[in-house]
Amino acid sequence: MLLAKRLAPLLFIAIAGCVSVPMDYPREESYVMEPDGSAPLAAFAERWRAGNPGKSGFQPLPQGLDALGARLRALDLARHSVDAQYFLIKRDEAGMLFLGKLLRAADRGVRVRLLFDDIFTPRNDDVLATLSSHPNIEIRLFNPLSRRSPAFWSMLWDFQRSNRRMHNKSFIVDSAVAIVGGRNIASEYFELKDDGNFDDFEVLTTGPVVADVGESFDQFWNSRLSLPVEALGREPQPNRLGVWRSAMEAVVSGQRTSAYGRAVQSELVEAVFNGQQPLIAATATVASDRPEKLKVARGAEEELVVAVALGDAVVAAQREITVITPYFLPREVGRQLLKDKAAEGVRIRVITNSLASTNHVPVHAHYRKYRRELLRAGVELYELRADRQPGSEDRNRERMTLHTKAFEIDARTLGLGSVNVDPRSIEINSELIMFIDSPELSQRLLDFLDEDLAGLTWQVGLDENDRMRWYYKSGDQVEVRSGEPGASLWRRLQANLYRLLPIEGQL
Repeated sequence: MLLAKRLAPLLFIAIAGCVSVPMDYPREESYVMEPDGSAPLAAFAERWRAGNPGKSGFQPLPQGLDALGARLRALDLARHSVDAQYFLIKRDEAGMLFLGKLLRAADRGVRVRLLFDDIFTPRNDDVLATLSSHPNIEIRLFNPLSRRSPAFWSMLWDFQRSNRRMHNKSFIVDSAVAIVGGRNIASEYFELKDDGNFDDFEVLTTGPVVADVGESFDQFWNSRLSLPVEALGREPQPNRLGVWRSAMEAVVSGQRTSAYGRAVQSELVEAVFNGQQPLIAATATVASDRPEKLKVARGAEEELVVAVALGDAVVAAQREITVITPYFLPREVGRQLLKDKAAEGVRIRVITNSLASTNHVPVHAHYRKYRRELLRAGVELYELRADRQPGSEDRNRERMTLHTKAFEIDARTLGLGSVNVDPRSIEINSELIMFIDSPELSQRLLDFLDEDLAGLTWQVGLDENDRMRWYYKSGDQVEVRSGEPGASLWRRLQANLYRLLPIEGQL
């Protein structure tokens, strides 16, 4: 017993050492570069500013291939700087295309800063160290886990820190154009997979708002929570850059029918950068949580920048609110706000995933506890059909998952970014949202919903006996279901189990 007491402190120190992260590793601050008018994208931005003083320009990117093509084309045109911030990057086809284009840009002398969260990006530290050995590439990981122990053990031991994540997504080239929205860098976000793709939405923008996106990026890049990849202990291998060039060249030089070929040949993207596709002129503001949000107690009011901005927009609504979110789990204050606005006569529509389409069953399990409460208050609920072919019994049909995070208010304001309506986005992680004051953009979204919402979703409602029902009406096809439509027995069992667990505040 005495020996155990003496060994316990030593064991504690040993374990703590295995999960420690060298957050004091030296690093230099850097910032978004000033635009250089000689660069093609800077000239593109200058032409826009000259014709639209004080306004930013926007091009919606609802299609995955267009969104990928916009990134790849912008990287081709890059001359001075690339600043990319993402929640995750995978080493799949989309990830290889993206990294390959970054390497090409760096070879031309472009300064590349790549920042991503460390929790779900596969641990490819050797690859990252090799890329970061390029004199023009710097890679940082946000709030990284220890590499001296398995990831699960590091998270468990240091849960209070490791549970706080950077969910922001932004992409800036030559300080002239930016892409903001909900996509990460992985094939499913660009609809490149045979099944299991994500429906998402972004905008490509130029004008004054790009500087605001860059300011948010710099805050995270220079945060003490952003650690250079070299700090993880992997030796850089500059001699392997040639191997990586060859591997990625094989991906980016594919045939015209490949994902790369189809993306870079996007007619929309080419028309935008050639000036043939007019951008939508509007004013916009960016609300971004600060890195400090992840250092203070969860829910600390002084750091809920995005949550407060979103709440203010909802409070100001006079006629209608449309919420599109893959995960819908508002806390009591959020539910009360929606019910109060509905009582004022504001039409409220919420579009989210069904149990069949969601990639996060625990969230859906707890969301469904509040459906009846919201429906009784007059909130309209729509849940995405998981299949592209309604009515099909083909078990191999493509499953679609909603991943868009958008907020439309009074047919005038469109909010777009990384924030979900759930406790994790609001209280735990950092997020970014852009509010665009544009009746034209808002109306485009409303027109799409008026034309396609019925065909893509189940409308959730209550029948005359206050029982939950799912209604599908598209053309001559009418369906009414009494249970979670399209969900397998296994998913239903999972949802029932998760509903019993006290985990709502962590979702």
